[in-house]
Amino acid sequence: MDAPLQVTAVVQILSQLWMKPIVAVNHCVADIEMGRVVTGADDPVVLYVTPTITKLKPRHEIASQIQDIKTTIRDIQEGAIRYGFSTSTSSEYSNTSTSRITKDNMWRDP
Repeated sequence: MDAPLQVTAVVQILSQLWMKPIVAVNHCVADIEMGRVVTGADDPVVLYVTPTITKLKPRHEIASQIQDIKTTIRDIQEGAIRYGFSTSTSSEYSNTSTSRITKDNMWRDP
């Protein structure tokens, strides 16, 4: 028998022996109540950290990396504007060389 089925069978037997109903309980509430019983506190202050919080760190790291990429792209674009560089894929600026100076003396990088 699998462990969850064994536990269920034991709970059913105890429920019948003690003549107590089996009641579904929220796991969070059960943990808080167990902490209250174990510590003997009448009115405890409880901090319950959900697993969702543990998932936030990787998401924050990804968001931070995306922000870094956006900042780098913005810096590159500002530098291109400051130094008069522009990028074009149109055939007007393409030739056999990798880059050239055009009629308006603007550096074009195909």
